[in-house]
Parts: sequence; structure tokens; C-alpha cells
Amino acid sequence: MNIQRILYILAALPLVWLAGCDKNDELPVDTTSQEIVFDMLFADDDPSTTKVATATDFTGAWEENDEIGVYVVKGSGGLKASGNYADNVPFRYGNGRWTPIDPQYYPNDGETLSFYAYYPYDETISDATNITFSVKTNQNSLTSGTSNYNLSDLLTAQKTNVAKSENAVQLQFSHALSLVQVEVKRDVNVQPFTDDLTVTLTNALPDATLSWSSALIGAGTPANITMHKVTGMDYTYRTLVPAQTLGTSSKVTFTQTTTGKEIAMQYSGIASATLAAAAAKKYSVTLGYGIDPTHKYAVGDIYPHVGPAVGIVYWLDPASGGKHGKVMSLTHTWFFMWADINNLTFETETTDATNGFNNMKTMASLVNNGTKVWSNFPPFAEIHKQNNLAETYSESFATGVWYLPAIDEWTEFYNIFSSYGQSSFNTLLTSASGNSIGQFYWSSTENSANQAYLFDQFPATKEVLLNKNGGTFYVRGICRF
Repeated sequence: MNIQRILYILAALPLVWLAGCDKNDELPVDTTSQEIVFDMLFADDDPSTTKVATATDFTGAWEENDEIGVYVVKGSGGLKASGNYADNVPFRYGNGRWTPIDPQYYPNDGETLSFYAYYPYDETISDATNITFSVKTNQNSLTSGTSNYNLSDLLTAQKTNVAKSENAVQLQFSHALSLVQVEVKRDVNVQPFTDDLTVTLTNALPDATLSWSSALIGAGTPANITMHKVTGMDYTYRTLVPAQTLGTSSKVTFTQTTTGKEIAMQYSGIASATLAAAAAKKYSVTLGYGIDPTHKYAVGDIYPHVGPAVGIVYWLDPASGGKHGKVMSLTHTWFFMWADINNLTFETETTDATNGFNNMKTMASLVNNGTKVWSNFPPFAEIHKQNNLAETYSESFATGVWYLPAIDEWTEFYNIFSSYGQSSFNTLLTSASGNSIGQFYWSSTENSANQAYLFDQFPATKEVLLNKNGGTFYVRGICRF
């Protein structure tokens, strides 16, 4: 596992703190006092990111209605539990600027000021020297419209002995907690991921005490913390916790309750991990049954060699020594037209005759750019259901991803199917609770705006041009390994 420091940004965001006065200053307020202007910075050796690590590269930005709290100490007396020059003054971010809820003023007697700031704001704090902070236990949900993950990202800043000046006071915020990131993948015989996949870090300490003078250390009763799903990253999850050494029973659990695609698995490699403050620890976890990538297969073998079977090996890359090839799915679905009634003459440009994966990629691009949805083209939609919901088919020769065969791939399969023995191959399929090979299957290859190729195993040509509404036929996927 790699430990990566959380990056921070140096995006200067001006704060104008309209002038105020000390309780001991003479009244009325001298409105000619110097305004206190702030630059909100993020401190790090590599100043390249902002608050709340939500993007793929740990970057983020202040969001509308974010709030920070600021304490101000006058002179050299130090921060007190209460009764400071200013106590827990909230600032709210909106329209690109910060606004204090309760304006304050520089003192007029020349004494210096010290500033103590934190995010997220908590109006219930009564002791500035002993602030208890607890991360949210469900960081993938919202509280009053704000992400619980953001609300768990404790940030602090201090600036001491600041003399009255026209220059901005620079408050440099630092991340106070530890970030854990888990990237989740799966073997082909694990159910495809849906938006229902929940990732949880178990038995982590959720509490810490902010004393301003030392690092926060995890405390409290161990809790299970639901991790935040990162937008823009396929099945990557993050959580924020105080610095701690996880217990021997800590693990990451993966739960999916979608009917027919249930998952209940766990990863124990995180047990006893040391999580440092202001640092990130990244894990890449593949859910599966221990498929050996060096295992050598023969045509007719069940795939994979461990765990639930998903198909039968029918082609081997001659240069791989049995380690790489193609698998025919155990099952097929029926009966579908190539396109729905509203798209019978829509040209998809899925014209690759040799590599159906490229056709899946083309169709995915139509979906991702909002032109179409998967259900507009039922054979593609049926195959897509067998993959992760977020699959984009970006790699032309990806392994472990199902796709609708191109027409030449169907012909290739039929030649092997016949030479192996059709009855024998069908027995392999049915013995593994699959379906025998049927007569008609849609290919992914489009010929024109209104025609696509159908595979028919009985005619000599095997390749039949048919209107996209020319009939309802079987759909069956293949994948590479």
C-alpha cells in the first residue's frame, strides 16, 4: 500500500472582516479603524490543491454555504476557553467570497492579534481550548444538504501576533485528519457493481480533541464508517478519520443488496494499519475468489478455474500458452429486436465486424454524451447489465468485461463450436447450469442506419443482414481473459 500525503491548494480567497472593537475599547466604535482582510490559503510543501479532497487528484474547492469558525486573541495572553477578543465567529462562503456573520474590528490600542480558525463551523462549541470533533459515521450521505464527507474534513489554521496592517492576514489551513481511499475492482465471477455498492471501514475511532498545540489522535468508541463514493472515479471510496492505528479486527466490507446482484465480501488487509494525520493511505482491492492469472486453460474448460463458473473457454491466444483467450457466456437472454421502435433508423456507427468490444465502446459513448440510453438498443443493454454500471469500455482489449460479439466473432465461434463438437460443447454449457447454443443471435455489428447483422448457425454464410426490427432473437456475450 502506498501512503500519499493529502495535497493542499494555495487558492487565495479574500475575506474582509469589517472592523470591530474590544470590550475594553471606548465607545462608540471608531469606524475609521483598519479593516481586517484575510487570504484563505492551504498549507503544504506542494501547494496545489484546495479544501476537501473529493476529486480524483484529491483537489476540491470551497462550496456555497461552507462555514468556518474563528477565534481571536488580543495580546499575548493565549487562547482561553471563552472570553477571548472574539469567540467562534462564523464566516460563510457564498458568491466567491467570505462574509462574517458578526463583524468585528481591529483594536485601536496597537496590541497584536492572534487568530485560530477551523472548518466545519460548530455553533455548540463552549470551550475553545478543548474542542471535541467527531467524523460522520455515514460519509456517503448528506446533512441538511451538505456532504457528510465534507463535514468530516476537519481543517485548522493559526496565525499569531499579527500587528495592525493594511496587508491581508494569511490563514493557512491544514487537514487535521487521515484519509483512507479504497479503489474496488472485481473478478469476472463476482456480481457486477451497481450504485447500491456500499463500502464500510469497520472498527475505527471516530472522535478526537482539538487542542491547537498537538496532532489529533483518534478516541471514542470504535464505529463502522460508511465510506464516501468519489464522483468521477469508478468505484473509488474515501473516508476521513482521526490519526490512529486500526485494530486487528478492522476491515473493509463490501455490501450490495440489488436483487440478483448481491455482494457480501470483505478485505482484512487494512487491519492494524497506521493512519497518520494529514496523510492519505490508498488501497486497491479486487473482490474475487483468487483467480490465478497464470492458470493455463484448454478449449472446453470452465471459466474461471475457481469460484462460480461464468462461461466456457472457446478460443485461446496461440501466443499465450493457454493463459489468454475468449469465453462464451454460460447463458443467453431472449427475445429482442436490435433497436427499439424509436431508433430503427438511427445510425449508431457500431460497424466493427471483427471486435465487438469496439462496438460496445461506441454505444457507450452515445449513452455517456446523452444522445441515447442503453435500453434504446436492447442487445447492448442486456450485455451491459453483466458489467459494472459505470463500465465505459474504454480499453479495446480489456479482460473480464462482457461484450456483444461482432459478426466475425460469431463466425469464429461457430467454426470452433463445430470442430469441437456441437453436442459436446452444449453439454459443457448445460452441465454448468447454462443454455445450449441457439440458432439466432444478434451481433453488435451495424451495416447501415436500418440494418444490422444477425448470426444464424444453419445457413452456409452464417451472416444474415436484417432490419433492426426484423425479428426478436437471442443475445449472448463473450469476454476476454
